[in-house]
Amino acid sequence: MCKVFKDFVYNNFMDINEEIKRNKKRHRKILIDKDSPYLDDLRMYLDTKDHKTLITWGLKLASESIIIYEDKYHDDTPRIAYDLVYKWAKGDIKMKEAKRAILDCHAIAKTIDDQADIALVHAIGQALSITHTRGHALGYPIYDLTYQVLKNDGDDIKPILDQRMAHYFQIFDTLVIDDKWASFIL
Repeated sequence: MCKVFKDFVYNNFMDINEEIKRNKKRHRKILIDKDSPYLDDLRMYLDTKDHKTLITWGLKLASESIIIYEDKYHDDTPRIAYDLVYKWAKGDIKMKEAKRAILDCHAIAKTIDDQADIALVHAIGQALSITHTRGHALGYPIYDLTYQVLKNDGDDIKPILDQRMAHYFQIFDTLVIDDKWASFIL
């Protein structure tokens, strides 16, 4: 287990279960607050990474979530968005084309009823949006953790969220950063 995640486990005293209960009671669609202390260690860790690393991390996470979405809905809209964002990050296409695809990915949320899956497609859109600005990096975990809560409703959610959080950190250990990048990223 990486040191950063160990520190996360031992230093995080926020009761995420209470935060989730509070947000459910308020009928919020996003169950993890953007300023949640539960995200503090991840937020600080992401701040140490350059834009290329964050884009690569976001693309990896998006690809995992796209598989989940495609298995259920047999729709390639998120995959098309992924491919276009990848081309944009490499400088092969302009932002306009990729941006439209990201917005199409988010628009899927209006066509489905399952609240967990709505969070999943927003997570994908946020991960892909990291290419636009690193400020979207925390968007993926916020929506993905909401997806986990809704998908596992009724379960003891903290161990599931902690496992997911560990995954976010561990992805960085496996990343291979490409050499070719669009000029706006360099």
